[in-house]
Amino acid sequence: GTDKGMDCIELVQRLKGLNFKESIIWLLGQNPPDSFSFKGKEVQKEKENPKAFEILKIKPLENRALLEYLGKRKINIRYAKACNLLFEAYFSLNGRVRKDNKPYFALAFENQSKGYELRSETYKGCSSKDISLITHPFSRKIAVFEGFIDYLSALTHFGKVKSDHNVLILNSVSNREKALPILAQHEQVLGFLDRDKTGKECLDFFRNKGLKTLDYSKIYEGCKDFNEFLCR
Repeated sequence: GTDKGMDCIELVQRLKGLNFKESIIWLLGQNPPDSFSFKGKEVQKEKENPKAFEILKIKPLENRALLEYLGKRKINIRYAKACNLLFEAYFSLNGRVRKDNKPYFALAFENQSKGYELRSETYKGCSSKDISLITHPFSRKIAVFEGFIDYLSALTHFGKVKSDHNVLILNSVSNREKALPILAQHEQVLGFLDRDKTGKECLDFFRNKGLKTLDYSKIYEGCKDFNEFLCR
């Protein structure tokens, strides 16, 4: 909401008005174990704790449950696979896997940091937060989406395997500053953002930065975003 990136400790500091040490104690349930010692702004762990999130494997998209999830979102599977950035990821959370001892899994859309935006019917997250960029060699226009599901929805709606223009997927409106240098290289920015307050503010932000920005969200007027329009 503030367009500022922060980790969970900084978030608690901001929300609770605590210092660094107090925030960690709060996150640990008011009772920090002996394995933590505080030295200034460093936390030294005597024992290795499991990673909160860890990708175990990335594969080409073929998982039946994930294909069915795309089907429920009314997205054309052929177009989704053809974008070359969509995979399936297998991961653990807090060092744990599912009750059947198999990893969690989700759609994985690659971003510029070689991380992934993760989506499934039951999970929404990411391995790292960054924009995704799809280039077209001859276009001076760039289409902007908030998330990859809306981009895939647009491909399905227009019946295209690939966009006629460059495409930038924010993956979070907090990445709008990061997107500016790329957007500024284009003659026009085609906005396919959500039809809500956040989407409008993001569109105004680009315009106020001097970018020639057109609002294409009118295509799905009456819906929050492109995928809701597609599903209806």
